[in-house]
Amino acid sequence: MKKMGAKFLTGLLVILISAASGLVTPSEEHSIEDVTRERLDKLLDTKSFMAVYWYARNCKRSETILKDMELIDDDAKKSNIEFVKINDKRFGKSFGVKKFPALSFFRDRQIYIYDGDLKDEEAVLEFITDEDNMAMPDKIEDVNAEQLISIVETDPFVTVFFYDESKISSKALEHMEDIDDETDVFQIRFLRINDPELADDYSLPRIPCLVFFRREIPIVYAGEMNDENEMLEWLIKNQSSADDEDVLESATSEQLEIMVDNVDNLMIYFYDNTRLSTKVLDVMETIDDDCDRMDVVFVSIKDKAIAATYNVDEFPTLMFFENQIPSVYDGELEKPDEILAWIADLLTGADIEQVTNDILDKFISTKSYLAVVFFKEDEAKSTAALEVLEEIDDDLDEVGIMFVKLDDEKEAAEYGIENFPSLVVFENGIPNLYDGSFDSGEEVLGWVVKESSGDNTIEIVTDNMLDQIVADHDHVAVVFYKKGDEASENFIEMLEHIDDEANENEFPIKLLRIDDAEEAVEYGIDTFPSLVYFDKRIPNIYSGDMDTVEILMWMTEQTEGSHIEEISDELLQTLIKKHDDLTVFFYDKDVRQERKLLEELESVDHILENEGINLVKIDDASGADKFGVDVIPAIVHFQFKEPHVFKGDLTNEKKIVEWVLNIRKS
Repeated sequence: MKKMGAKFLTGLLVILISAASGLVTPSEEHSIEDVTRERLDKLLDTKSFMAVYWYARNCKRSETILKDMELIDDDAKKSNIEFVKINDKRFGKSFGVKKFPALSFFRDRQIYIYDGDLKDEEAVLEFITDEDNMAMPDKIEDVNAEQLISIVETDPFVTVFFYDESKISSKALEHMEDIDDETDVFQIRFLRINDPELADDYSLPRIPCLVFFRREIPIVYAGEMNDENEMLEWLIKNQSSADDEDVLESATSEQLEIMVDNVDNLMIYFYDNTRLSTKVLDVMETIDDDCDRMDVVFVSIKDKAIAATYNVDEFPTLMFFENQIPSVYDGELEKPDEILAWIADLLTGADIEQVTNDILDKFISTKSYLAVVFFKEDEAKSTAALEVLEEIDDDLDEVGIMFVKLDDEKEAAEYGIENFPSLVVFENGIPNLYDGSFDSGEEVLGWVVKESSGDNTIEIVTDNMLDQIVADHDHVAVVFYKKGDEASENFIEMLEHIDDEANENEFPIKLLRIDDAEEAVEYGIDTFPSLVYFDKRIPNIYSGDMDTVEILMWMTEQTEGSHIEEISDELLQTLIKKHDDLTVFFYDKDVRQERKLLEELESVDHILENEGINLVKIDDASGADKFGVDVIPAIVHFQFKEPHVFKGDLTNEKKIVEWVLNIRKS
């Protein structure tokens, strides 16, 4: 009896604690966090293991599979795996995700894409908790002198890091371990050794030092120890040029991917079993040594599946990658002299590299700084601008800024670009539109370098760019201004003094500017300049003094805590148009009871926010009439612009949340 009584009391206590803990919804029990690109990027930097569900919006299959994923979320967490979901196809494609919905597993940013049945819960759970996937990469093997000599004598390719106990060696070792997995792919054994006497025997110029033993012959690396790409490229080149025979080296899919990302000049021969392919292969092998002398790594691929990932469907095909940018040879493949001339032209040419929209998306996602000129082929203005810009291509390359061009009006339209040519600099994916002329290359160069050096102005964006940034970032402040207007220019100059402080806030605030009267009208703005703060996509117009301290305090306050944003009727129309799901509280702020009800709705706001749904408030009784609201206060949920009026008790927070979530699921 005593035992039964204890169990009863324990159960009762659990029920009471659960009831006292606040509002709990069924969706919270198995809810996978919905993240933005920015949030996922931060999580990948801090979490060793992550499962990511890539879904498509308004997709029944995505929604069905999500329910299955949520059933294994707790099991994943028990294995110390963070489970999140994201709706961002462009970001997914940058990791190699090609079909949506999809599931991937990250181990220290290394991605594994699930290729099984997403509806098979057991198989999915087995995939994300697989010991091989979760195994941390091995550290570089530490050896003594006797072991090293024995390995060098038996293994054809061995990389050795000679180190000591200094901080410089310790730091360099971290960079070595970052490329250890890649060298394994190329069957290059990686070792480390702390032996001053052996280092003296090899007459090494310094410690730490990286040495590549190619069939027992030591080659000393002379570059920077903190440049992982350069070290990896150096190793690949030295291995590639090791064969004396005129045989073109073949590469695996994994090797090719590493080479494309790390080798500055790479040529690939894609071929099949046809007579023509075999005949051309003989020709390619006659220029292999010439490629070595030109510092070009040359490999062959006889795999149609690999070829397809590089959009190659005709064989044979010759492709050249210069700094990850591909060019396809369109001449006669049986004329080696013409091929060598083509390579030489690519290596010495001053042309800005032209890319496709897929490659542009990849670079925007992966490059810290990227300059892109959108142009029109055979258009006089574009041709003249390109001639000027090609003069600064090498200058930008020297400061580490990739410069590419794109002739694609559809892709340009995605960024709101309608005028050609247009120059955009992307800083960690954030676009900044150049609004100057293309008369002077020095002027353009100065602007690009300034924008990418940290001493930058507030980024200029188009309406499409603004929409994308607001969708991807939780905290965005935007100045609506008029170019040439003295008040606007002065206000922007003033805000540039707090741009860095805003970006360094605990929750970084991205500060932008836009000169677009039509976009301003959408937010009910008719005076310039005006400052709008977007908190998780919900706009809030600043109405205080034009003082930097006041503005910075106001923006910082917006990032802190949960609060229901007040909006105007004009803003409501814009939000309904831009949001798939939006919940609106119509009330009269002069009525004390309604103000109190608003305070109680803060907990609803917090729960809906976690579900990716915004709750806003509006003090406009007349505006409620057009949505079928007879009496205020009232709650209306808009799904795909269609209003749904809540008929229940406005004090029952749990019922409100369930009602909203049921509408979204329907």
